[in-house]
Amino acid sequence: MFPSRFLKAADLKGQDVHLTIRAIVNEEVPTARGNQRFWVMYFDETKRKAAGNSDNEKRFIVKPTNGRLIAKATGEMDNNAWPGKRITLYKTRTGSPQGEVDCIRVRSTAPPAVDTKTGEIASVSGPDATAANKKDKPAETLADVMEEAKR
Repeated sequence: MFPSRFLKAADLKGQDVHLTIRAIVNEEVPTARGNQRFWVMYFDETKRKAAGNSDNEKRFIVKPTNGRLIAKATGEMDNNAWPGKRITLYKTRTGSPQGEVDCIRVRSTAPPAVDTKTGEIASVSGPDATAANKKDKPAETLADVMEEAKR
């Protein structure tokens, strides 16, 4: 109903969606409780779909549960190693203070790598997007945040 910069469960239309991580950046996100800092993931495929207009590019807020699943799917605990890796998002349900709600989860196994030029399965090397992480990189990594959330 309302357009959003962020992926929602409804955007997946009940299908598994395979995406290539372009960057993961710690940024301020407006919420009902005011602005909060979150790890936000950007994808090669959503950048192409936005046709170069970064305001239209769909982003994915990575919270601890999905962070652990991404680490398992990519085999990398360090989020700086995630760009270039492929993940699969899917719609499911989870409990919340408002009751059961739709959410996005990450499959714990990665989809095969695909050459974005040919569409064939191939190895994908990390794009130069890691520079975006270094610009305003906070002292902690996503792995630190996930470890903190376990406590």
